[in-house]
Amino acid sequence: NIDRERYHVTVFIQNPEEELKDEVYNRIVSSAEEMVELPNDLDDARQLIMARELDLLVYGDVGMDSMGFFLPFSRLARRTALFWGHALSSGLANYDGVEATGLSPE
Repeated sequence: NIDRERYHVTVFIQNPEEELKDEVYNRIVSSAEEMVELPNDLDDARQLIMARELDLLVYGDVGMDSMGFFLPFSRLARRTALFWGHALSSGLANYDGVEATGLSPE
C-alpha cells in the first residue's frame, strides 16, 4: 500500500541464512525495489545505510543480536521508526517516536 511513485522501498538484510528464507522472507524481499545485504562490520553497515540518504528507516527488530542492538543508536535516516513490539520498550532516545503499526504485510 505504499505509493511507489513517491517512495523507493529498500530492504536491508543481515546474514540471510538459507534455512530462514521462508514465505515471510520472500514476501518482504519481493515487496521492495531493492534488497541490500548488510556487511557484518558495524561501521561498514552504518556507512552503507547512510549512503542511501533515507527519509525513513524502519527497524524490524531492535536488540535481537549485536548488530540489531547497535545500529539504531546511530542516526542513519532523517526519521526512524520501530515495529510493534519495540516502539514503546526499545530504550532508544534518538528514535522519532514513529511507530510502524500502520504497516501491514497484507
